[in-house]
Amino acid sequence: MTITPPLMELRNVSRDFLIKAGLFGQKKILRAVRSVSIDIEKGDVLALVGESGCGKTTLARMLMNVLEPTSGDILYQGKPNKDRSAADRSRKLQAVFQDPYSSLNPRKTIGSIVSLPLWIHGDLASAAIRSETLKIMDKVGLPARVYDNYPNQLSGGQRQRVAIARALILKPEIIICDEPTSALDVSVQSQILNLLIDMKHEFNLTYVLISHNLGVVEHLANKVAVMYLGRIVEMAACEELFSSPRHPYTKALLASIMAPDPDLDIPDVDLGVAFPNAMNPPVGCAFHPRCNQKMPICTIEQPSKVLQQERTLECHLFGNGR
Repeated sequence: MTITPPLMELRNVSRDFLIKAGLFGQKKILRAVRSVSIDIEKGDVLALVGESGCGKTTLARMLMNVLEPTSGDILYQGKPNKDRSAADRSRKLQAVFQDPYSSLNPRKTIGSIVSLPLWIHGDLASAAIRSETLKIMDKVGLPARVYDNYPNQLSGGQRQRVAIARALILKPEIIICDEPTSALDVSVQSQILNLLIDMKHEFNLTYVLISHNLGVVEHLANKVAVMYLGRIVEMAACEELFSSPRHPYTKALLASIMAPDPDLDIPDVDLGVAFPNAMNPPVGCAFHPRCNQKMPICTIEQPSKVLQQERTLECHLFGNGR
């Protein structure tokens, strides 16, 4: 029996940056992503969550081949991603970014922005390109009358629809969604989320979602990877992770969600006020300086990855079969 590989695989992927501290300071290594292994199956909506600086965007940029891993391998359908041509990668993977205004060229019309990928790949005549562009604009809820408009003539929600249309025009398999609703008004966010869900079903898409908004993650994702200082500390099915988080950091993240009851105080997640220095991460478990369940071993030894009922954890609390 032939075993179909995951759509994308990350195998012990790490990414380092050389950072110069001050005018005369020596360069130091910043380990933005450290030994990350993930399988992304076709149809997944994988959410990457964690505090700012945890490595989510760096990981996404490696998936897009904007950055090369310092070590480890990224595979697409079982083959090294780096060996594929740039044209093939762009056909299979596209991105929708956080701010739809800054990600769109203000000097180009909506029609030219959405159709640009088709012109670059050069497979269609101009009449066919216009036809395909109008079709995808209609799919995302953009009327034909805005074809010759410019981004500054559209609302924030409409601009994000333009960005989604541009990402879909080549019919990719994977879309990286980097905070796709955070720059939008609350009233518009749900419309864009529902559009992403509709497009996923219609085009059989796979999403990698980067978000600080755990409400968005719960609404959209089916699998969640929690990152802390460049590592995946917990990964599980979305429903399981939200209903029964196990890693202390995951519990703190979920506890930080503000309750709608005005009579309740701001939740105390007991993480302290200081975020750890990624240039000088703690010895042992990176989370131990902020963990209220740390043990002596946490301060000297990096926890190994543990698999528990289709959930992966990096925490000494769950070592040795606990």
